[in-house]
Amino acid sequence: SYSTDNESIIVGYSALGSFAPTSDGRKVFITQERSIGEIDGTDEFDTGESGNYLYDESLSSGDIMYWSLVSEDGATQYSTAVSVYDGTDGNTFSVNSTVLGLTPGDYYIKLEVDNNCCGMSVPIWKSITVKEPSLLPIELTSFTAELWQVDYDGTRTASEIIVATCIGETLDAPEVLAYPNPFSGELTVVLENFGNSKARIEIIDMLGKVDKEITVDNPHNSKEVVLHLDEIPAQAYNIRIRTKDFVINKQVIKN
Repeated sequence: SYSTDNESIIVGYSALGSFAPTSDGRKVFITQERSIGEIDGTDEFDTGESGNYLYDESLSSGDIMYWSLVSEDGATQYSTAVSVYDGTDGNTFSVNSTVLGLTPGDYYIKLEVDNNCCGMSVPIWKSITVKEPSLLPIELTSFTAELWQVDYDGTRTASEIIVATCIGETLDAPEVLAYPNPFSGELTVVLENFGNSKARIEIIDMLGKVDKEITVDNPHNSKEVVLHLDEIPAQAYNIRIRTKDFVINKQVIKN
């Protein structure tokens, strides 16, 4: 018997897996007591990797474990895997982000167990997060590089191979500012974080011709250079700033 709404209901005897009549004319499904259990495993992993999981309750011969991955809003089911156990198999499974095509975000694992006597269990849920891969620092001592210059007419020129040695101190990346843009007569060029590298500023037209050039010694952390460009025609120009270690290009327009 059982009670509901303060009323005692008598349930007739019936075998497992069948419906039993009740004293009020309803029927109750007779099943074994079942422990729902939980899903154990990692809460998060990176895209391109897998998460491994374990259903922590025992499975009997003939049990079928269904699991699927569901989007956070419940709108998308990414996979359904079915595993049949004979009592010796482990009740583990893996969520492979590459195979399922998962993007970074939150998901839910839904797991259900079906067996002959008791039918389908209530769903068991576990929230997981798929993350962007972590960027690990790479320690370098030295490297070689070859720089290529491509002019507007398609001419390609390679530099000599440069050997660079890394130092422990972290420096801000060199940066070039050019204003106003567009300009009329004067153009201000600011060299940031150039250190003691001698810089050469070149004004190059659309045909690759160098119309003006100037050398800046020891620009240090910030150097402002005013270029008087009244004599060059009105058109688009490329400002090329060269040092012995790098080249930076900026596009400007003269009205």
